[in-house]
Amino acid sequence: MGEVSMENRLGIDIGGTFTDFVMIDSSTGDVTVEKCLTTPAAPEQAIFTGIEQIETRGGSPLRAEVVHATTLITNAILEHKGAQTGLITTRGFRDILEMGNETRYYVYDLFQSFPKPIVPRALRRGVAERTLTNGSIVESIDEEEVAQVVRELVAAGVDSIAVLFLHSYNNPTNERAARKIINKVAPQVSVSLSHEVVSRPREFERLSTTVVDAYVQPIAAGYMKKLAGRLRESGRSDSVSIMLSNGGIAPIETASKNPVQLVESGPAAGVEAAQYYGRLLGIDRVLAFDMGGTTAKLCLIREGKVSRTQDFEVGRVNRFRKGSGYRLAVSVYNLLEIGAGGGSIARINAMGLLAVGPDSAGSEPGPACYGRGGELPTVTDADLVLGFIDPASFLGGDFPLDPGAAERSILAALAETMSLSVPAAAWGIFDIVTETMASAARLHLSEQGDDPTRCTLIASGGAGPVHAVALARRMGCPHVVIPPLPGVMSAFGLLAARPAFERIRAVRFSLDDADAPEVERAFKRLEAETFAESGIRSGYIVERHVEICHRGQDSAVEVDGSGDWTIAATRARARADFADEYRRMFGRAGDGKPLQIAAMRVVVARANPDLRPPQTASDAASVAAGMRKVYFSPAMEIDTPVFLRHSLRAGASFHGPAIIEERESTTVIWPGDRVRVDASGAIIIDVGVATAEH
Repeated sequence: MGEVSMENRLGIDIGGTFTDFVMIDSSTGDVTVEKCLTTPAAPEQAIFTGIEQIETRGGSPLRAEVVHATTLITNAILEHKGAQTGLITTRGFRDILEMGNETRYYVYDLFQSFPKPIVPRALRRGVAERTLTNGSIVESIDEEEVAQVVRELVAAGVDSIAVLFLHSYNNPTNERAARKIINKVAPQVSVSLSHEVVSRPREFERLSTTVVDAYVQPIAAGYMKKLAGRLRESGRSDSVSIMLSNGGIAPIETASKNPVQLVESGPAAGVEAAQYYGRLLGIDRVLAFDMGGTTAKLCLIREGKVSRTQDFEVGRVNRFRKGSGYRLAVSVYNLLEIGAGGGSIARINAMGLLAVGPDSAGSEPGPACYGRGGELPTVTDADLVLGFIDPASFLGGDFPLDPGAAERSILAALAETMSLSVPAAAWGIFDIVTETMASAARLHLSEQGDDPTRCTLIASGGAGPVHAVALARRMGCPHVVIPPLPGVMSAFGLLAARPAFERIRAVRFSLDDADAPEVERAFKRLEAETFAESGIRSGYIVERHVEICHRGQDSAVEVDGSGDWTIAATRARARADFADEYRRMFGRAGDGKPLQIAAMRVVVARANPDLRPPQTASDAASVAAGMRKVYFSPAMEIDTPVFLRHSLRAGASFHGPAIIEERESTTVIWPGDRVRVDASGAIIIDVGVATAEH
């Protein structure tokens, strides 16, 4: 690797099973890749284990700009390992957290349960204050009352306090005054203010999000400080950034102020990588598919843009029922997460049928074939039995698998009970997990007004390329792309993403000439605030977006808001874009009611890095390195050629069946498919084309 300088950029993605590393030398384009098991109890330990492995392979100390994605926030929520949190709110409203929005997520379940409130009732306090919807303050807070409440909460063992006052998004004066009092009385306590976390209406969603932010803030701040400190003290990095749920990259100091923004940090990195290759290959409609050890993620990218949502949930008590989790009104990529990964456990359910997931073996103990004490059969065990994975070359041979353990786990848990052969039971696991993902993907696309037959699947993750073509066949996707380094593509996505920070502000303006000057002034105020918080000081661009709705409607549609709003052409373009997007989403034009702006969003960002794709294509002839038997149905075992990815030259083309192996993943090509190798090194699979040609 030679002498390492800060020209190196290192992407680190902590997943549920593996922690992935991609380092790129910006001057030479050289790529270094590493992968090690995640250490759930101490996530930073896996980071330093991987860095030491990179240093051992390279023969010199590492020094790089670090970009990081983490599951720490999500895990703290799911495992209920956040801080003891208290709540201060407007008197009479402390039970909003438990009452929610008074909807049942499944009307036919008379005994449905909801997630346990993060703040128990005994730690919620109401104080006298009142702000009206227009932002005027009717009653200011009483300093002594708030101070007494803070002392009570601290005496009860609270480490973090969430503050939500009604309508503070229109005037945060009372919330800011409360923070000053908290800092004076208990400076050791973390504070989350609702207007800083979610600056828009809907009290329940705003409260739920603020409480979660307060719940994870001490853990996030401690972890980020420890990680940045160790990297700095060891001389490995002075620059550490982290991926936000909306795809932006922010300095670790900025992100730690509102850590709820990190809840989808890892999945967003995978979307960024798919977006990069979609642009590179000129693909209009991309279905990003990332299948790791614990979950599979799907996200639609249309004309290079990813749709966002501010209605997200985490910690569902009923995994497949929307509304059964903690509601988070943060800006996240609109992606679908499914409990279907390489570590998803297969079992016979109460009805005597084969079921797979959503629980996972994770990295501890992991699938049975890992030889780390796991005894339950998983998707990875099934893939190994079916011949999709070579036990000797997993992770380049650094992590050999035990096919005997995989067979024994499937035999004991499934095959004997169901009177099936081990390969037939393994095929059942593979078939069920494929259909689970395909059904979810069809629904996800239909909700966005799209169709899988118009999409190209871009696959990533350690298990993604194994399952990608089978999934595409099940859904009807005509093409599959396997980028270079698919097994660590989320880590690569961290390096492809742009530094960006955004702020959203609820407003209420008419989309007509009268309010135009005020819209422009509001945008300029929000731009100044966003710029001050972003940490970006040079080479930046500013983006404007607006959410528009018909007057009287609750849900809005976001469109481009760039330009000077005092100019009639800017407003006319926004109206036209709204009409187009409304028609695409709902199948008809609006009802003719007047339009209003419900929110504005400002993004301060730098341009995407000028990143060259990792080169994996060879100049040599593409010749199979060997053959092995692979099952392509329960009764069809075929002698299948095995290619090494680094030996495939650009321009090569051949037909399936085939297996393409590389260090971090394996691609399975089915009979009747055609493979092409692009100049970028990406493998393009035309599904069913060879059969049609024949």
